[in-house]
Amino acid sequence: MILIPGFEEVKRPIFITDKERLELDNVQNILNEHQWFKSEKYYRNLKYYEGYHEILNRTMDDPKKPNNKIVVNLPSFTTDIRTGYFSGEPLTFSSEDDNITEKINNILDYNDFQDINTELDRLTSIYGHAFLILYIDKDANIRLTTETPDNMVIVYDNSLEKNIVGAVRYYYYTDASDNEQKVYMTVYNKDMIEYYNGKVGAPELVDIEENYFKDIPVVEFMENENRKGCYEDAISIVDAIESVISSSVNEIEYFDNAYLLLKNLAGTEKEDIDKMKENRVMLVEDDGDAEFITKTVNDDYTQNLLNRLVNDYHKVTKTPNLTDEKFAGNVSGVSLKFKLFALEKDMAKKESKWKKSIQSMLELICTVLNIKGTSIDYRTIKITFTRALPTNTLEQAQMVSQLSGIVSRETLLAQLDFIENPKQEIKLIDKEQEEQMKKFDMYADSDVVSDPKEDDKNANNDNGMDNVNDNGMDNVSI
Repeated sequence: MILIPGFEEVKRPIFITDKERLELDNVQNILNEHQWFKSEKYYRNLKYYEGYHEILNRTMDDPKKPNNKIVVNLPSFTTDIRTGYFSGEPLTFSSEDDNITEKINNILDYNDFQDINTELDRLTSIYGHAFLILYIDKDANIRLTTETPDNMVIVYDNSLEKNIVGAVRYYYYTDASDNEQKVYMTVYNKDMIEYYNGKVGAPELVDIEENYFKDIPVVEFMENENRKGCYEDAISIVDAIESVISSSVNEIEYFDNAYLLLKNLAGTEKEDIDKMKENRVMLVEDDGDAEFITKTVNDDYTQNLLNRLVNDYHKVTKTPNLTDEKFAGNVSGVSLKFKLFALEKDMAKKESKWKKSIQSMLELICTVLNIKGTSIDYRTIKITFTRALPTNTLEQAQMVSQLSGIVSRETLLAQLDFIENPKQEIKLIDKEQEEQMKKFDMYADSDVVSDPKEDDKNANNDNGMDNVNDNGMDNVSI
């Protein structure tokens, strides 16, 4: 295996090999290199997402002093906000051919892809990247599942295209029978998928199966080009925020009980102080005095420092501060776009990488479908992303109304956030118009003209029959 130049400096989790396929001997070297990322990058990011921050390890020189450890889980907040914004609305897949759209959506719906997509988004926000694995189940169905980068490695070749050579999914575990650490591995090559189990460094091949995808059935999804988590560069700011808050609470707690200063009352005994506490009365001499001593805390300085750190955190993570009063001051569409400008630009870059990954997924799916006899070109499938952004429906409707006749109906309908598939919506509109025209033509071609007097006469007959009484006999005039 070859590591990219500058690997030690940038610490990017990229593995490159000059081999044409992965063999057991170079797989072990890859796993050894991968251990650094598990300990130094992935575990740290996951810990901060779950709330296990560095402040929890803080100790004090004086054990008698307060040692509050306040965790402000901004990484979890950031991850959830970004995930909700990017993948809170379902992806849509469409094609000019309705049969292709139906086949692809059936496979994705069967796998609950919208949930998988949201989970991939969450994982990439935490780790910087994550993986989608495709496989064939026992019923010959195409299945999808996710995997974290601490348990999986993708290896690329050294070409300009950076093609995937193979992938490894692995778990270390302790065997209860002999208390020995062992490893379970799945090695993906373009022709075969191999399963290993046994001692670390020397596992045995336990199973092998044909790779029906004819390519590596693993797709990498990235948060950004550097494969960094969304809050990874702001962890030091999180530590600073929690240190300031915890120290402030320590100060308040330490000086919470004020000290009583007695002036010119040197003869006061402990019994006198106990009586003061009991009776709530203090007798002082002419030149004596008593007052409480409290520490003056510069709260403005602390608050200003905290505000600066919080603002810096949101700048680094490109996440809007939803607690800012200015944020909720104006809810117009244009105002929201300005406030979410940094986040939206970051999400736009993520979307471009996301779209390439989804196209790779569709290519793998279409490969299997084509083997089964269905001819589908994955490049004809359109992928549409929708941001989970608060919208002003009235604003959108007014814009669409003003642009009517200037742009196409499909473009107009695409501007309405509540319409997921403009093409399908146009078909429904045309179908409704056709049915209305048929009804209009039916009435227009009718030769029957209704007589109002005759209608009133018929309406007075309870059963719709003329000159028939309740017992079914004809009415006779006498």
